[in-house]
Amino acid sequence: MSNTALIFLRLLASLLLLLIPAAFLYVWFIWEFASLASYFNLSHVIYSELSWLQQGLAMLVSLVPLLLLSVALIHLLKLLREFDSGRYFSFEAVTRLLGFSRFLFFTGIAKFLSYPLLSLIFSWNNPAGQRAFSLQFGSSDLLLILLAGVFMLLSQLMQQGQRLQQENEAFI
Repeated sequence: MSNTALIFLRLLASLLLLLIPAAFLYVWFIWEFASLASYFNLSHVIYSELSWLQQGLAMLVSLVPLLLLSVALIHLLKLLREFDSGRYFSFEAVTRLLGFSRFLFFTGIAKFLSYPLLSLIFSWNNPAGQRAFSLQFGSSDLLLILLAGVFMLLSQLMQQGQRLQQENEAFI
């Protein structure tokens, strides 16, 4: 992998790590209520302002996928540091690739699960019979989970290659 690509990926991952909390704070503390509902694509289920408890619960639910994505990005940065040092198949590189892929997978699952929870939280104050339970699963969610699966498979193949290499070294 060229140094330019590594530098670009490290800068991009670092930038995302900085932007995720900034975007979270902006969405929850700067935006108006109507914009917040539109952001989560839930404006059709909300009839009244959210209570402080609802806002707190919604913030916690929406924070989970972002925290998981942040951990995935930290694993990616450490993986890229290994690559930058020329240790492409080291134990650390394989471990970081596995960590990145697992947390990317968990991010996709958490994102899928957060939407129905948010729809319940946002519509809790609605009159009986007008509360909502919405599901949302788009192509970006599917792509994220599939990509995480591919990375998990690659890391497991790399682990198997490490085991075979150690067996060969012990045999010789």
